[in-house]
Amino acid sequence: MEDKELNILITKCQKQHAASQRKLYDLYYNYGMTIASRYSNNKQETEEIANDGFVKLFRGIDKYKKEIPFKAWLRTIFISCGIDHYRKFKNQKVKYLHPQETRRNTGADSLDSEYLLQMIRKLSAQYRMVFVLHVMEGYTHEEIAKELNISRGTSKSNLSKARNNLKNMVKQHALETVKYGR
Repeated sequence: MEDKELNILITKCQKQHAASQRKLYDLYYNYGMTIASRYSNNKQETEEIANDGFVKLFRGIDKYKKEIPFKAWLRTIFISCGIDHYRKFKNQKVKYLHPQETRRNTGADSLDSEYLLQMIRKLSAQYRMVFVLHVMEGYTHEEIAKELNISRGTSKSNLSKARNNLKNMVKQHALETVKYGR
């Protein structure tokens, strides 16, 4: 969609035009779900975060300024919803089940993005949050510390531990691939 068309669509959304809101939702649904999935343990949580993101989008669309790329503005909203979700559930000691996990084809030569996302989801909530914010979203440790109300050192430590955990998971994957044949 061209910028001019998008601006017209956004203007209509600012006037609460339902069909335009639906069109904007449909246009950015996959993008929102992709961002939300980085902050969730499963599809249900992904949908909750994405839903919250779209609610915030439409409630705050009057604040959107056309000088800012819309996708960047939208990304910020979804990251904020992911952080809010983390804050809401960070003290719950719940072991999440991962029903969406699938068995890997032992002949697979590389890890695909969905499998990597499953690995990231296996990290503890705080490790995952720091990893996603730093590695995937580009936040600095100072920004992460402020958003999560932790120290800069804790952010760095959690990132290091997250990377080590992921490295071990990748090694385990490689061992299983070799063990069960290619």
